[in-house]
Amino acid sequence: MNVRFLGQGYNRDVGSSVAQALIDAFGNDSFHTFKCLVAFASHTGVSGLRDHVENSKQHINSFRVIVGVDQNGTSKEALESLIDWGVDTFVFYTSQRIIFHPKIYLFEGNNEVLVIIGSNNLTQMGLVQNIEGSVEITFNKNDVEGENLLEQITSYFDPILTGESVNLEQLTNELIEQLVAANIVKTEAVRRAQYHKAANEQNDENQGEIPNIREIFPSIPLQGLPDAFTPIRQARRGAGEANQEQDVENNPNDELGNLVWRKSNLPGSDVQFAPPGTNPTGGLRLVQARYEVRGQRIDQTTYFRNQIFVGENWNVANQNPFREVAVVDFRIIIQGRNVGTFALNLRHKPSGEAGQNNYTTLISWGDASDSIQAVDLRGMTLDLHSPIADNQPFTINIY
Repeated sequence: MNVRFLGQGYNRDVGSSVAQALIDAFGNDSFHTFKCLVAFASHTGVSGLRDHVENSKQHINSFRVIVGVDQNGTSKEALESLIDWGVDTFVFYTSQRIIFHPKIYLFEGNNEVLVIIGSNNLTQMGLVQNIEGSVEITFNKNDVEGENLLEQITSYFDPILTGESVNLEQLTNELIEQLVAANIVKTEAVRRAQYHKAANEQNDENQGEIPNIREIFPSIPLQGLPDAFTPIRQARRGAGEANQEQDVENNPNDELGNLVWRKSNLPGSDVQFAPPGTNPTGGLRLVQARYEVRGQRIDQTTYFRNQIFVGENWNVANQNPFREVAVVDFRIIIQGRNVGTFALNLRHKPSGEAGQNNYTTLISWGDASDSIQAVDLRGMTLDLHSPIADNQPFTINIY
């Protein structure tokens, strides 16, 4: 028996992740059976393993995936992506206060067994970037302790693994619609909207009393995705436009859209770098940066608000001084790696001066802050590209 600890998300020098362990296991042609029981799943977590699941069908002839849907932890898109796997998938749910919360991944072959047990859900964050801990155990079929462990797992969850549990339903598109109608499962757009609404309401209640939590608990760098873990990104839409989402492959070589601005030699203040004892500014200043359009230097006081982002949904946030805000989708690529698509706040204050180093428009890094801080981006170049099509995000490419 071989036992290995799989830590992730904290010690980036180690670089281990359950995503990589699963990729390796799916590629092991000695396995013929795969079973997993997970509490939550996300679209990026499921789609990141899609190709490996598909390729493993050359030797794995029995799949059984059990996923929970409690606490809105599994999205509609995740369930749809699981259907795309084309394997036997089931939803476990009970209307009681208890929730379905295991995280077990099990591979079996004629002579070898591999099991991963820990805290990792079938989500991108759970498989790679959250701070998690799991144990990977491999053993031969003649290992008494190993076989005893396998028997304990399979016998304990026997009604679920065999399909006899009354709380188990096979995953179908019809079931997904029923779960959505019952408000048990939500789209990822709706979940984001609810999260931001709750956060804003909390801020309104505590206005003037909010401590600087970042000073107390500073951010840590996010662990990078394994090269073979390639989620399909979805362009973020509003909650009412969830069905209009379109896939954006996690491939930095895809068409980026038209270049509309470039900033070279990025200063630390633009990329969340701050000297010890100080706080990062939190945003990218859209200055002139000597950028030219048709041979003429742009006027950054109007170029970004009135040309590049003119079609966005701007709202007045303040009258004196006048300030507008909009929420805009940005796909962010850092050194050739697509780190995700984020809904970021765009702020415009026309009272700014027109010097080339001054600005009136700023992109707040917001949810992308951890990704921006994960690498020292000072001195690099940033390109801003327009969307490649309607309902697609802008692209920020840093290299």
